[in-house]
Amino acid sequence: MRPFWYRLAVAGAILSLSLFLLAINIVFEITGSVPDYPDLGFLAGGIPTYLFLYPFVCFGSMLYVRRRLQNRLELGMRRGGLIGILGSALYCGIGLVNSLSGATPPQHLVSALASVLVLIFVSGIGGALGAAWDQRRQLVIFSPD
Repeated sequence: MRPFWYRLAVAGAILSLSLFLLAINIVFEITGSVPDYPDLGFLAGGIPTYLFLYPFVCFGSMLYVRRRLQNRLELGMRRGGLIGILGSALYCGIGLVNSLSGATPPQHLVSALASVLVLIFVSGIGGALGAAWDQRRQLVIFSPD
């Protein structure tokens, strides 16, 4: 069983990752980007841009968490991937609920859901790779979790 501070650190990483994804969306809103799905406000930019940004943000976040809490928090690939998945799922889930609770549902709901699932998946890959990156700037895939 993990101690309470460990669970608190993981929950904080998930929440901070979602807030960082919200900040990226706000930047897209401010710059006036044309979204691929105009009905979904939480995806203000293009999906190809998000396919690059989400894993990059998750990679950087997990790299920071791993280096910052190196001695106190064992963060393997599975946990890093889980944080990436849950952080982006929290952000996208709240955005989907907000979009679906409007007066008119989104026009391209199935393709939007598929895009969100792909974004969550690539976020998990980015988080796992960021957690596996060690101090010597090498990818350590086969480390004990």
